[in-house]
Formats: sequence, structure tokens, C-alpha cells
Amino acid sequence: GRNGDFLITDVPPGDYTVQAVSRRGRGNREPVFANERLSVNGQDMTDLVLRLRRGAVLNGRVTMGGTGLTRLDELPRLSIETTSVAPQPMGQGDGIDGDVGPDGRFSLRGVGGGARLIRVDRLPDHLRLEAVHLGGRDVTDTPLSFNGEVDGVTVILTDQLTELTGQVRDGRGRPLTGFTVIAFPADESLWQPQSRHVRASRPDQNGQYQLRGLPAGDYLLSVLDVVEQGEWFDPRLLTELRDDAARVNLRAGQPRTLDLTLGDAQP
Repeated sequence: GRNGDFLITDVPPGDYTVQAVSRRGRGNREPVFANERLSVNGQDMTDLVLRLRRGAVLNGRVTMGGTGLTRLDELPRLSIETTSVAPQPMGQGDGIDGDVGPDGRFSLRGVGGGARLIRVDRLPDHLRLEAVHLGGRDVTDTPLSFNGEVDGVTVILTDQLTELTGQVRDGRGRPLTGFTVIAFPADESLWQPQSRHVRASRPDQNGQYQLRGLPAGDYLLSVLDVVEQGEWFDPRLLTELRDDAARVNLRAGQPRTLDLTLGDAQP
């Protein structure tokens, strides 16, 4: 209501997070947020107060690593965003106005609560995110909660990409096209929702698969003939695939070839 009152009825017992969020209003005002965790035990709650606050502000700079031949001022406009690692049913801010200037500087406003990863939007195909640093730490794949104004975010891009190609054959050595190759990191701490370390590839008309732009590191590869879209991010599936998966080390700027056998590479 206009006086701030709200009412939610028929709430079963359990643990909840109550959220409030405003959209961008008149005069392009920034949204405000509120979060409150509570336990419902079957009794009415009449004194709950949600205190609204503005989202966090992230200030920083994008720099180029890799060969150094790519210049930021020659690229299409990039944008910095945050992605939540947990569902945000009311869309609490990934941030607004995070455009990267020609000098690489950015200011991302309206970042909502909860654990988030810093990412780059609108990257051209020949570039990938290499690292995100904050306060002297590598936080590329570390979800963080942000409050207030945060300075000194450094986002590093690279044009030195990993590349893995190959062909999948059946037990008789015949090439196959009806399969999905799943690449996932040997380090299971990186098995996160929408992880940049997990990738799936379908074959081209010649039965060749390609995985380009994964972060450098040790990977496991498995082949499945049936898998649902996005299922490869599920840690339960990756646990099932791990023991019988093929292993490969990927290094930036060093293409690798690895042929796989469908029968041998699935559990």
C-alpha cells in the first residue's frame, strides 16, 4: 500500500526470505531493495519491517591481457554486470548502467543483495574473461555480496583462448553425430550454476565437436547421447560422469585435439 503496509496470507511453516524491490521510477531513479530472513511457525507475524536501501555501486576498470594486440577503444561497447548464484524471484538487481568507457573505466550501480559473480556482457567472440581482481584477490569465480560503494574492481580480458576439437566414434570406430560432449573442471568447487568452466558441444555435419574459450586448466570430458538442455551444470550428473571421463589439460593459445569413444566416455 501507499503507506508501506503489506499482507501475505496462508504462509506454510518454514524458513523464508522476504524481499521487496522497486523498479526504476520517475527521473530514472535507481531501484531500492530489502531482504529479511525469517522463520514461520504457524503464528501470525505483525511487526515485520523491511528497510529499503539502494543497491551497491561497483567502480573499476577493464584491462587487456593476452597478446596485447586488442585495444579497448576499438571494441564494440562492453558492459559489466553481476549474476546471482541463487534464484532471485523478484529480479533483484544485476546492476544498471555498467557500460565500459573507451578508457576501460566503468561504474555499475544498483547491484542487489545476495552472492554474485562479476561478469562482462557483449564480449566479441575473440575475447574471454580472464580474471576479476578485488582488494588484491582473484575473485573471478568467488561469489561475493556487495554493500555500499566498492572501488578498485579490475576486470581482465584476454584474446588468448583455449580450443579443444575432436571427433566422437562408436566402439567400431565409426564417427557419430548424435551426441553431446560435456567438458567440466576436475576441480569440483567450480561446479557452479552457469559456470564458465562447464560447456557442452554438439557436433557439426562432419561429426566434429569444438569447445573454445574455456578457462585454462584440467578438464574432464564425457559423451552422452541423451542429455537435457542445461543439465550439464547439475553437480549430481557431473559426479556420475567423473570416474569414467576422459582427461585433458587446456592452455590458453594452445589448441588441443582429443577424439572420444561414446561407449567408453559415458558411465
